[in-house]
Amino acid sequence: MRDRLNQLIEKTEVSFHERVKEFEKLLMLDALNRTNWVKLRAARSLRVTYRIFNYKYEKFGLSALNPRRRKKRESQLVC
Repeated sequence: MRDRLNQLIEKTEVSFHERVKEFEKLLMLDALNRTNWVKLRAARSLRVTYRIFNYKYEKFGLSALNPRRRKKRESQLVC
């Protein structure tokens, strides 16, 4: 995560708002990985409400990165 954070800081061509957005996404991904992709626990670890966390989860498209969902989809395709 530190490498991606350093890359984000060094991106001078990207606007401040875009960097903040990317930083939030990195924080959320880190929290999700630490909590085995349990959104409620991840929200609590970041000390934000579940509602805010879920809103940003959908906004950033993090559901596509969820490894637990990919397994479900693959198993549904096999049947």
